[in-house]
Amino acid sequence: MSRLTTFAPPRPKRWMIGALTPVSRIVFLRGLMKVGAIDFPAADEARFRAHVTPDTAAFIAPNHPEFLTDWLLDKELSARHAPLMASWATHDVVNGMGAAMQWFWLSNNLIAQIPGAGGAAGKRYSVDWALQGHAVLLHPEGSVAWTADRVQPLFAGVADMALEAARRASPPRHAWVIPVIWRYRFTRDVHDALGRELDLVDRKLHRRGPRDTDPARRVLDLYTAMLERDERQWNLPSAEGQPFALRQNSMLRALTAHLGTMLDDVGIEPLETSSEDVFERSRTGVRRADRWLRDDASKTAPARDVIRALAKTLRRAIRFDPSWYPSSELTQEQVAENVKRLRVDYCFTGLGDNLHRFVPQPVGPRVAHIRVPEPIDVTGSGIAAPEALLAELRNRMQHALDAMTAQLPAGRRYPNPFREPPISAAG
Repeated sequence: MSRLTTFAPPRPKRWMIGALTPVSRIVFLRGLMKVGAIDFPAADEARFRAHVTPDTAAFIAPNHPEFLTDWLLDKELSARHAPLMASWATHDVVNGMGAAMQWFWLSNNLIAQIPGAGGAAGKRYSVDWALQGHAVLLHPEGSVAWTADRVQPLFAGVADMALEAARRASPPRHAWVIPVIWRYRFTRDVHDALGRELDLVDRKLHRRGPRDTDPARRVLDLYTAMLERDERQWNLPSAEGQPFALRQNSMLRALTAHLGTMLDDVGIEPLETSSEDVFERSRTGVRRADRWLRDDASKTAPARDVIRALAKTLRRAIRFDPSWYPSSELTQEQVAENVKRLRVDYCFTGLGDNLHRFVPQPVGPRVAHIRVPEPIDVTGSGIAAPEALLAELRNRMQHALDAMTAQLPAGRRYPNPFREPPISAAG
């Protein structure tokens, strides 16, 4: 446990980083993750290269639509333009796989994200490393959300570190936050392969779901079945027949209120939130619970198991919001990302599922499209507040993602079952 939660500074070894480049590129990116081509226009690549130099402090902020493939593209950026770039990763990966693997990850310049106050050491290392002229990369969305077309709310780390680097630079140098957007696109019709993966999920969840409907409808059926399971677990009234979004909101409100009452009873101060959005209020409740669960005083509390279970249910439920898909149709890529999210969140039947969490192989061959929006000059922009910097960063990332998506070829699509039907004049 002490290794897991203790920050150890990376010890990058150039020879190891270089030796692993062809392995990550050929075996993992092209082989296991089926990325046969990378579309990285020369203008975007030149923009990236111009801002990651020995004379700048560069913080690279890519979107995070899926697991492993994103890290492999991180390594591709590093191999092309920043061979000693440091990258952030969860402490479970860097520190939680034994001493030998910790040495391996630290040699590859991975920074362990230690929860709570322990994260300060990683931030100090990052700022120092960036000020030496080496880039630092972190995914500001945090954990994978499996949303290829939507940039999720950003955490403040990249803004805090970039602003700190701008303050500490002596002699002065430009501190940049460099947004990077990538999106994966199937290069052939994967309708049948999606059906086979959905069959697998049904078997793992001991369901006999309908197999004669399109994959998008089957995804809705699976989410509904998991929602019904959570309703039964927490003795909530079933709202069968209501649209999924209304039913999900009812459950989130009930469980968030239950969690809040239990945290009040154990004397935990509430976290302020002015939002009326049920998802944001649920996230705030989960953060509050996580802070308490990390406290040593919670270890022997009778309410610990219930609070942990409530937080787990809420955390899993808010990882999918049907409002993320407002269009009348879903692409094959959108269906596929939801199948992956379902497998990661609900399938726990043995070694195969654990391996899938680390290597979530796609159902078909793909191309990775990479774009670099205009970087943010933290030194000269006049932005002094992390909130303003994050808002600008997310805006540039989403705008670039929307523009790129609109230009990509349209593949097979399905009617969107999550989109609520219009209310008739009579009803």
